[in-house]
Amino acid sequence: MAKFRVYSIFDDKAETYGPPVFYPNKSVAMRSFSDTVRNPDSMLYRHPADFRLYELGVFCDATGTFDCYEKHLFICHATTFVLDHQNIDDLFADDDFGTLQDDLDEIEKDKATGVIS
Repeated sequence: MAKFRVYSIFDDKAETYGPPVFYPNKSVAMRSFSDTVRNPDSMLYRHPADFRLYELGVFCDATGTFDCYEKHLFICHATTFVLDHQNIDDLFADDDFGTLQDDLDEIEKDKATGVIS
Protein backbone atom coordinates (compact mmCIF):
# COMPACT_ATOMS: atom_id res chain seq x y z
CA MET A 1 0.00 0.00 0.00
CA ALA A 2 1.32 3.42 -0.93
CA LYS A 3 0.04 6.88 -0.32
CA PHE A 4 0.68 9.54 -2.90
CA ARG A 5 0.35 13.23 -2.36
CA VAL A 6 -1.88 15.09 -4.79
CA TYR A 7 -0.54 18.29 -6.38
CA SER A 8 -1.91 20.87 -8.78
CA ILE A 9 -0.59 24.01 -10.46
CA PHE A 10 -2.73 27.10 -9.99
CA ASP A 11 -2.85 29.56 -12.89
CA ASP A 12 -3.40 33.09 -11.57
CA LYS A 13 -4.55 34.45 -14.93
CA ALA A 14 -7.05 31.65 -15.64
CA GLU A 15 -7.98 31.47 -11.92
CA THR A 16 -8.07 27.67 -12.12
CA TYR A 17 -6.16 24.64 -10.90
CA GLY A 18 -4.64 22.29 -13.47
CA PRO A 19 -5.23 18.54 -13.54
CA PRO A 20 -3.95 16.81 -10.40
CA VAL A 21 -0.65 14.93 -10.42
CA PHE A 22 0.58 12.37 -7.91
CA TYR A 23 4.02 12.20 -6.27
CA PRO A 24 5.37 10.32 -3.26
CA ASN A 25 6.54 13.53 -1.55
CA LYS A 26 7.02 17.28 -1.83
CA SER A 27 10.63 17.05 -3.03
CA VAL A 28 9.70 15.00 -6.08
CA ALA A 29 6.77 17.32 -6.84
CA MET A 30 9.03 20.37 -6.65
CA ARG A 31 11.63 18.72 -8.89
CA SER A 32 9.01 17.99 -11.55
CA PHE A 33 7.54 21.50 -11.24
CA SER A 34 11.00 23.09 -11.55
CA ASP A 35 11.77 20.98 -14.65
CA THR A 36 8.60 22.28 -16.29
CA VAL A 37 9.32 25.88 -15.28
CA ARG A 38 12.85 25.68 -16.70
CA ASN A 39 11.70 24.20 -20.01
CA PRO A 40 11.75 27.03 -22.61
CA ASP A 41 8.89 25.33 -24.48
CA SER A 42 6.51 25.50 -21.50
CA MET A 43 3.99 28.20 -20.68
CA LEU A 44 5.32 28.21 -17.11
CA TYR A 45 8.74 29.26 -18.44
CA ARG A 46 7.21 32.10 -20.47
CA HIS A 47 4.90 33.34 -17.67
CA PRO A 48 6.36 32.16 -14.34
CA ALA A 49 4.72 34.92 -12.31
CA ASP A 50 1.34 33.36 -13.11
CA PHE A 51 1.86 29.87 -11.62
CA ARG A 52 1.98 28.32 -8.13
CA LEU A 53 2.22 24.71 -6.96
CA TYR A 54 -0.18 23.44 -4.29
CA GLU A 55 -0.60 20.18 -2.43
CA LEU A 56 -4.28 19.24 -2.35
CA GLY A 57 -4.38 16.02 -0.34
CA VAL A 58 -3.41 12.34 -0.26
CA PHE A 59 -4.41 9.40 -2.47
CA CYS A 60 -4.26 5.83 -1.13
CA ASP A 61 -3.67 3.28 -3.89
CA ALA A 62 -4.90 0.35 -1.77
CA THR A 63 -8.35 1.81 -1.17
CA GLY A 64 -8.65 4.20 -4.12
CA THR A 65 -9.66 6.97 -1.77
CA PHE A 66 -8.68 10.61 -1.56
CA ASP A 67 -8.15 12.57 1.63
CA CYS A 68 -8.46 16.18 0.49
CA TYR A 69 -7.10 18.92 2.71
CA GLU A 70 -9.54 21.48 3.99
CA LYS A 71 -7.12 24.20 2.85
CA HIS A 72 -4.68 23.71 -0.02
CA LEU A 73 -1.02 23.79 0.99
CA PHE A 74 1.08 26.32 -0.92
CA ILE A 75 4.36 24.67 -1.97
CA CYS A 76 6.16 27.21 -4.16
CA HIS A 77 5.87 29.84 -6.86
CA ALA A 78 7.23 29.21 -10.37
CA THR A 79 9.44 32.29 -10.07
CA THR A 80 11.47 30.38 -7.47
CA PHE A 81 13.03 28.38 -10.30
CA VAL A 82 13.72 31.02 -12.92
CA LEU A 83 15.65 33.75 -11.14
CA ASP A 84 18.97 32.22 -12.11
CA HIS A 85 18.37 32.55 -15.86
CA GLN A 86 15.76 35.24 -16.45
CA ASN A 87 15.73 38.93 -15.69
CA ILE A 88 13.52 39.43 -12.64
CA ASP A 89 11.84 42.45 -14.23
CA ASP A 90 10.60 40.21 -17.05
CA LEU A 91 8.78 38.02 -14.54
CA PHE A 92 6.35 40.76 -13.59
CA ALA A 93 6.27 42.71 -16.85
CA ASP A 94 2.46 42.63 -16.96
CA ASP A 95 1.90 44.24 -13.56
CA ASP A 96 1.03 47.87 -12.97
CA PHE A 97 3.63 48.47 -10.32
CA GLY A 98 6.71 49.22 -12.42
CA THR A 99 9.86 47.18 -12.37
CA LEU A 100 11.72 45.73 -9.47
CA GLN A 101 14.70 47.88 -10.41
CA ASP A 102 12.50 51.00 -10.16
CA ASP A 103 11.50 49.93 -6.64
CA LEU A 104 15.11 49.27 -5.63
CA ASP A 105 16.20 52.62 -7.05
CA GLU A 106 13.47 54.37 -5.08
CA ILE A 107 14.56 52.65 -1.85
CA GLU A 108 18.19 53.68 -2.43
CA LYS A 109 17.09 57.26 -3.11
CA ASP A 110 15.06 57.32 0.12
CA LYS A 111 18.03 55.97 2.05
CA ALA A 112 20.34 58.60 0.56
CA THR A 113 17.98 61.44 1.47
CA GLY A 114 17.34 60.09 4.96
CA VAL A 115 13.66 59.31 4.40
CA ILE A 116 14.38 55.75 5.53
CA SER A 117 17.40 54.23 7.24
